[in-house]
Amino acid sequence: MYALKLTILRCCITTGAVLLFSLPPAVTVGQFQFRPNQRFNPYQQRPSYQQRPNYQPNYQPNFPRQRYQNYPNGTIPGQYRPQTQPPVQSTPQSSITPASVLRYAIKPSQKGKYPRLAGEFEPQKAILLSVSDLMYQHNGVLKEIIKKSSGHDVPFVILYNDDKQLGSTVELLDSADCDLSHVSLHKLKLDTIWLRDFGPRIAEQEDGANSIDFYYNGQRPLDDKFPITWAKIAGADSTKVKWTIQGGNLYSNGKGLALTTSRLFEDNKINLAPTAGAKMDVEFERRKIVVDAFKEKCNIDRLLILEPLKPEATKHVDMFATFVAADKIVVAKVDPRVDPYNARILDYNVNLLKQIKVDGKPLQVERIEVPPRNGKYWSPYTNIILANNLLLMPVYKTDPPKLVSKAIETYRKLLPDCQVETVDLTTMQKLEGALH
Repeated sequence: MYALKLTILRCCITTGAVLLFSLPPAVTVGQFQFRPNQRFNPYQQRPSYQQRPNYQPNYQPNFPRQRYQNYPNGTIPGQYRPQTQPPVQSTPQSSITPASVLRYAIKPSQKGKYPRLAGEFEPQKAILLSVSDLMYQHNGVLKEIIKKSSGHDVPFVILYNDDKQLGSTVELLDSADCDLSHVSLHKLKLDTIWLRDFGPRIAEQEDGANSIDFYYNGQRPLDDKFPITWAKIAGADSTKVKWTIQGGNLYSNGKGLALTTSRLFEDNKINLAPTAGAKMDVEFERRKIVVDAFKEKCNIDRLLILEPLKPEATKHVDMFATFVAADKIVVAKVDPRVDPYNARILDYNVNLLKQIKVDGKPLQVERIEVPPRNGKYWSPYTNIILANNLLLMPVYKTDPPKLVSKAIETYRKLLPDCQVETVDLTTMQKLEGALH
């Protein structure tokens, strides 16, 4: 038996300078009793959720629709069709070149400064994490994050589903043997732990915040509605968007530039077929529709489409790149003698990034060498948590110590005021996600 009292006094979390979370005051965790060697497994058999029917992105093409006809299968332009592990293309579509990527990615926004997607390197008020389906074999990850964030100017808010999860989390915190004054707990039911992907994209406004709610996963209804749930709790505005993107695949520099990967076009399938005699680059037009829609919804000037690592399950940009400043980005590098294909993909991405200017100057690109993939598993040193003066970098036990040390030194050089810590994610490697 033990007691742990944690009081939450109007906790506000932000990304950049924007409100992210607001909790009611005076939440106290009281007494909990556990049988010897009791182990609660949060994974439960879940009911099969039905895929949201008739999902269709809400876009307005800037060309006459009568120029195009529907595919014979009856789908309409812009209709969403869930993709299940599409085959890997050995080369990009012939019509998509670096020049064309830059052409449809760069177009001045017609809106003002707000709403603004902040950069993750900007001041943070808290780290938000869920223990929804975090199994006991991964609890060491949570404990390590808690210990290494202790003593830093960054509150840590943990979301849990029920009293059993609360009890196991309190037990874990009690065993961490560190200062827990930065930790708060709040009950909010979710399907999974992947908050980065399904959570709201917080846009700063002149008088508050806006929760941009992209469509998520039809089989995870609690996760999918979380951005709206958060907006109601926080008293923030919300904007529901029928297009779909996961948070790990949308990085902003806070100054109108955002990065994603070509997975964006797999998740938001546009079917176009020109009528007889029409002269058009179909692939370019498909992509332009999607890019223009996301630029409008996120109020950004530039959305740069990079190529994901292959094979890598998420196809997210955070698996190989991260902003450390508005004008500075870190991109992974692999040994071309071991993995020439992904080495070329990363070099292609770097060449695109070097053509981008921020405040009239070329974007600075730094490289971090990562271990070669282990089958389909990667060690993503760019998949970091950056919160004020703390940087947490994921590592695995199989990583060469020399590469880990070089990555740490690179971040220390780029962020001299940050304390760089590693978090061992070995137990979670097969989940094919990471720390960010």
